[in-house]
Amino acid sequence: MSLLGSGEAAVIHYALHHEVGIVCIDEKKGRRIARAVDLEVVGTLGLLLEAKKLGLLEAIAPVVERLCAFGIWFDRQLLERVLTFTKEPLLPKQDS
Repeated sequence: MSLLGSGEAAVIHYALHHEVGIVCIDEKKGRRIARAVDLEVVGTLGLLLEAKKLGLLEAIAPVVERLCAFGIWFDRQLLERVLTFTKEPLLPKQDS
């Protein structure tokens, strides 16, 4: 069994020691552990949805495209659901 990534571990540690009730973690293992210690979890796409809802972003798709260009990977089905929900055009499929 592999250990929790240093980024996820740092986020969870900080949240627990500074009474932060919600964390942004995308990795499945990190999300599971965060929930196990009673933290609310949101992912990157959830943050982008909230930013759009608050008027901080005009569109999610361009941000996702930039993140993908830096090597960030998103589950295709989840991404399509988010873009459909926000009535944004679907992005072209990325080569794996």
